[in-house]
Amino acid sequence: MDVSFKTYETKFSTLAPLVDGYKFVLLKKNKTTIQWKCSFCKKTKCTKRISTDKDITMVVRADGAHNHAAESEHSIEKQDLQQRCKKRAREEPEEKASNIIINVLKKDPLDIMPNEFESIRQSLYQDRRKQYPNCPTSIEDTRTALESGTFNAPAEMVFAFRNDVIMSASTDTNETQRHRAGETSKKKTKKTQERISKQYKEGKITKFEYVKQMSYKLF
Repeated sequence: MDVSFKTYETKFSTLAPLVDGYKFVLLKKNKTTIQWKCSFCKKTKCTKRISTDKDITMVVRADGAHNHAAESEHSIEKQDLQQRCKKRAREEPEEKASNIIINVLKKDPLDIMPNEFESIRQSLYQDRRKQYPNCPTSIEDTRTALESGTFNAPAEMVFAFRNDVIMSASTDTNETQRHRAGETSKKKTKKTQERISKQYKEGKITKFEYVKQMSYKLF
């Protein structure tokens, strides 16, 4: 076996070869071998190809040549850390991204810079967003989603109504400023909010009615 031959875990939780600091991705599987192409095949049009045995323990054939430098060991370790963090993020959807990174680093310590930590943290949030349903893109879609119960509005989002029609969806800060400018009604008191919430929990009002009553009204 080539001493520089290793394997790494891909984002699909499968193993792929890492040879002399170059990562390879799956190209084709045959009866006795697996063909791989350089992970930079699209980025730099690298033509390097290799074939390994079915168990991915050795290179049995190599063709072409790399047209780029090999990745540093630190870069590869950081990518591996990111993949392990993403895997944990999918398994623990309620855990904060920063805590996920810290806990993974406790098991396998790696010196990373603050900007690298932040980059991984952001990638975890981006990966999680892909699992969420798409948010409505218009006021009409928002109302439809609220009425059908398929949209859970973020806690910081509030709505402004005119009669039974949603006229705007924004943040509480923006709507407070609009109220001060005399464009909307006064925000509900805490006691009123508790009463409306109780009615909704008891099933006395619909989700749409709940959102409507908790929201601002446009004059």
